[in-house]
Amino acid sequence: MNDERDSSRGSRRSNGSCFPAAALVLSCFCLLAAACAPSVIVKRWPESGRRLRVAVLPFRPDPAAANSGALATEAFSSSILSVDAYDVLERGAMDNLLKEQQLGQTGLLDESKAVEIGKLLGADAVVLGAVTEFRERNYLLFPPSSVALSARMVDVKTGLVEWSATHRVGGNERWLILPLYPLFPIVALLSPTADEQMQRAAKMICKELPKRARAVR
Repeated sequence: MNDERDSSRGSRRSNGSCFPAAALVLSCFCLLAAACAPSVIVKRWPESGRRLRVAVLPFRPDPAAANSGALATEAFSSSILSVDAYDVLERGAMDNLLKEQQLGQTGLLDESKAVEIGKLLGADAVVLGAVTEFRERNYLLFPPSSVALSARMVDVKTGLVEWSATHRVGGNERWLILPLYPLFPIVALLSPTADEQMQRAAKMICKELPKRARAVR
């Protein structure tokens, strides 16, 4: 009887320790994501008190994920609203113009065409971008989801690049979850989706822009 009780207690202790371990790993995910700052280069920034009218054009998708471009465009359009130096043009008018020009939403605009679209929209600058990696989480093998994107702003009058940025989120935490192999499905379910990683990447780039801009003012 004592052996059975000891065995039962040991089993409960083992099961109970799994969930704190999973929570610890997920906390590490968040810390690693926060520690990896985006790469941002700012060449020019609006003078104090001036706000640029900005059009966020469709991002080029990852070839392996056709919807990734639309997700990136939406994420960046929302995130850049937090930058005080910009007034973001409403997407409806831009989408209608792209349809009229038979350009669609594929993110395949070259820079000269993007500048032309920006002028037609009455924008001061356009944002172009591309998704270079888009990997969904896997519930069985559990490679964490990962996203990488690049973006740049181009002045429609001069054609000069105002700033450029790249950022990759996720995918670096795989080694953390090796001790939790039996819990892969649970940890995967609680880990960020690729869509959530995309939103995080866009937010971090837009948050970093004003910080880097201080050096060029």
